[in-house]
Amino acid sequence: MSLTSLLLAHAAVLGAFTTPRNTAYTGDAWALMPSNTDDVAAADQRFAVAVHLKQTGAGTVRALVVTSHDGTTWALAAAGTLLSENGAEIFEILETTRLLRFVAVVTVLTGTPAPNHTLSASLMSNGRFTVNKVSKTVTTTLATVDANVEVSTRNGRATLPVNQSQVDVVFQRPWQDSAYTIVATPEGEAVATWVTNRTALGFRLHTTGPVAQETTIHWMAVHD
Repeated sequence: MSLTSLLLAHAAVLGAFTTPRNTAYTGDAWALMPSNTDDVAAADQRFAVAVHLKQTGAGTVRALVVTSHDGTTWALAAAGTLLSENGAEIFEILETTRLLRFVAVVTVLTGTPAPNHTLSASLMSNGRFTVNKVSKTVTTTLATVDANVEVSTRNGRATLPVNQSQVDVVFQRPWQDSAYTIVATPEGEAVATWVTNRTALGFRLHTTGPVAQETTIHWMAVHD
């Protein structure tokens, strides 16, 4: 299940500061726990992190979401957009690759002097959850991201309404170009699919004819 069309109604603040700072930020460690009033099955619960980041000055700044199974060794769970201009500002929803028992948000800066920046970040989900602040040391030694490396595969589900024969898929985060291949499979309907309008932002799925019922099309994109 992708985040497409999900209502992420539940949120908890991971970190925030409104006074600009020119030193890297390391947020508190939070233990992610099930809620006593779970309303979504574990297999269907999805998480994302909403990040509002603003840069002032030259250099670069990026927000990272890190996660750990033991509170000692931390891995990268999601990387935000790299800001590189004075006045750059972004609000984005980061889909995590995985979340372990502990989660935190940090910022990474470059430049001499480094730019000032402000941040707010919240963990969001389609189901209820609980986070508790814990006394763990958050480190980023192993939680590094190569700005030149792009995610090579993406997948999701598109919903084709009744009597329609095409639907647009928009990526949550654009790829650097349109050099990717799409595989799409309709669920239930005896129709074939093909792709047009492929760009770095997404693509359009077509079927051989209008569908008789609301139809889910499973898709996977593989970047060259």
